[in-house]
Amino acid sequence: MAALTIGGPDGEHGVRVRTPLGPRGDTNWYATEQKAREKFDKAVASLRNESKGPGLFKLQHIEQRSVVDEELVVRSPSNYR
Repeated sequence: MAALTIGGPDGEHGVRVRTPLGPRGDTNWYATEQKAREKFDKAVASLRNESKGPGLFKLQHIEQRSVVDEELVVRSPSNYR
């Protein structure tokens, strides 16, 4: 899947979301570091929502082609205790 540019050049300010079933993951690029940070934090919070069912996600905040922050989100099935 190709990277999606939203107001910024590839490699500058981005958020990548990967899943074990996805080939490469989705990467979105933003015009500023602040916007990328906001989108990263929002994505982490959204994906942690257990009501959306089970899932495994690796999120990366990218600045200047380097990963500057990374979160692993694991949502357990509702019957798992």
